[in-house]
Amino acid sequence: MSPQYIEDVIPQNNLKNILKQLEDENSPESYFLKRLTYSVGIFNGILLTLYVAVIFIFTRAITLPIHLATKEIQNMQIGKYTKKIEYSGNDEIGLLVASINNLNTKLAIQEDIRSRLLADISHELKTPITSIQCYLEGISDGVIKLGPKNLSAIIDEMNRLIQLVNKIMEYEKFENEDVHIQKESIHPYKFFQ
Repeated sequence: MSPQYIEDVIPQNNLKNILKQLEDENSPESYFLKRLTYSVGIFNGILLTLYVAVIFIFTRAITLPIHLATKEIQNMQIGKYTKKIEYSGNDEIGLLVASINNLNTKLAIQEDIRSRLLADISHELKTPITSIQCYLEGISDGVIKLGPKNLSAIIDEMNRLIQLVNKIMEYEKFENEDVHIQKESIHPYKFFQ
């Protein structure tokens, strides 16, 4: 082949020729570039929309159980701990819901104990107070004479009342104390020696 023939096949300044043809809006190259840009834009738009939809669905699937559990927890009323949160999953949210339900049950038991304790304390305090009140009203009405026997009964009821109040104060003191547990490592072979 002659060098002249190669130059005809591979023209020089090909980039300039392509840029000139792209400037002409009626040329096939310009039409191809416009259609390619339009197609890439449409494809990227569809792909971006699909990507956003998949991310939205995925995040919604992840956050929906958390949202529902949070709403159930917020709907729990103070003092009414019997409602359980329903969740069927075996994931971390399921473990959290199971822990909350377990805590809920324990709180219900504690609330029942507290309620019975207050009723018992109220009854135990009311008995000596009522007894003292009856003695004092009887004495002031003149039905009961203030004598050593009646005075001793009033003092006994007063001492009973003081003991009950002291026990409640001891319980409160014990309840407010910080309990420290001392841990100690012991090798199991020490138990068998």
